[in-house]
Amino acid sequence: MTKLSQGPCESSTKSVSYVSQHEFDAYLSNQRKQKAQLANLEKAYTSLAKSHCELSVSHSKMKNHDKSRDKFFTWIWTGVKGLWKMLKTNEPLSTLRSNEDGDALATWSNDERAEDSEATESNED
Repeated sequence: MTKLSQGPCESSTKSVSYVSQHEFDAYLSNQRKQKAQLANLEKAYTSLAKSHCELSVSHSKMKNHDKSRDKFFTWIWTGVKGLWKMLKTNEPLSTLRSNEDGDALATWSNDERAEDSEATESNED
């Protein structure tokens, strides 16, 4: 048997309590289990913290990628709108292919009626 003292609150008679070896071994075994469980919890927490950090970095990279992609598409769309406005104000563009006549170049036009009238004139000939 092991002799354990009562601590600072000992009586004046100095009584001593004894714990059986079996109880003491069970206590030590329980302490070892708790220490192992605590170590496992610390490992799990560390792993969770690392995963959270990696996820946070990946998320910020993804947001930056999306933001730069959106800026790129906005930039492209602004350019397309600018080209459209510029082309709309200029004269119709000529294409590289010629009409069936071989003399005049075909032109682009926004006026559908003009295209239809040209088509009917060529069909009547």
